[in-house]
Amino acid sequence: MRAQRLLPSVIAISFLASTHLASQAPQTRAGFWLAGGIGVGGFAWQCDGCSHERHDALSWSLRLGWTPTKSLLLGFEGIGSSLAVGGASIRPGYMALTAYWYPNTSGLFLKGGLGDGFHFRKTTTARLERDGGALVLGTGYDVRVGRKISITPMLSLWRSARANLRTDSSIIETGFRSSGAALDVGVTFHSLLGAKNPPIDRPQIRRGFWLGFGYGGGTIAWQCDGCSNQNHGAGSFVLRLGGTVSKKVLLGVELIGSSPRAAGPLETFGPDSQFQGVTATYTAFTAYWYPDADGGLFLKSGVGTSSYRQQTGSSTAASHAGVIQVGAGYDIRVGEMASLTPMLSLWASSKGDLKDGSTTVATGLRHNGATFQLGVTFH
Repeated sequence: MRAQRLLPSVIAISFLASTHLASQAPQTRAGFWLAGGIGVGGFAWQCDGCSHERHDALSWSLRLGWTPTKSLLLGFEGIGSSLAVGGASIRPGYMALTAYWYPNTSGLFLKGGLGDGFHFRKTTTARLERDGGALVLGTGYDVRVGRKISITPMLSLWRSARANLRTDSSIIETGFRSSGAALDVGVTFHSLLGAKNPPIDRPQIRRGFWLGFGYGGGTIAWQCDGCSNQNHGAGSFVLRLGGTVSKKVLLGVELIGSSPRAAGPLETFGPDSQFQGVTATYTAFTAYWYPDADGGLFLKSGVGTSSYRQQTGSSTAASHAGVIQVGAGYDIRVGEMASLTPMLSLWASSKGDLKDGSTTVATGLRHNGATFQLGVTFH
């Protein structure tokens, strides 16, 4: 009931702030920044063989980061809540590496990121927890009320990958996944640690050969004929290199690898048996298109081959298939020939057989995923 009464208040505050305060101070962004807020959220979760549950509750947010350019902020973001359900104390939410993009000189921003979704549950007899990859999207508006202070209404949407809900010694629920939406109003402090002026954007010069690499997180999912779908958070890396066709088009080869956390003896990934780990990689011929020749934003698409491997003791099974990928990124110039490059990649493979040597372990295996990496590009 408190959450239901708070929602109209949050919307009203956001509307009044955006209509009456937006013109009182200029939108300058520089240096380090810090933000916190409170609002209302809807939290949902489900597991294999469990009914879907959804609950409303008060939520909180905490964000901090750095301003590489006037139109792009990078930072870490956490959103959580605390609620009581059926005698259990539950804390759902996420922590993510997030990019905030301002399409114009106003305070409007769009955000996207990847990180870990968490769900802690405490009962009278046990403490359970799960964590796994989470995809985050959202939007907000910085309503300037001072040279370095904004009131920031913000909407956040997220969804986690599948994982197991467990105690320290046993698995309680399998295939556990959660999602949520939160609307909060917070305060953002800009230009911290002595930053006074917006950073000067370096020119986006692209020519000749280029090389890039990075590391981040993501999610990976796989399924085969007669197998249940598996979806888990994972670490990821990327290696890219190629040539410059024009100021707006780059061509290259891209290698991305993704692997869930090392599985313990209680984890069950894959078609039919327990095993120690999964690694999925793809190599694709990729085109990168920059809509603005002088800007750092690019869209990408490519096709290539993928490899899926699972380890069981001393045995390794593998599957090879075609792959298609799309994505986007941004070159943040930090030197004449170097950029920091946050990049989002989405990919999916065709079907293939999973084989251990000449033995077919499973048929119709296909896998897909999403990765978000922060890397360095040399132009």
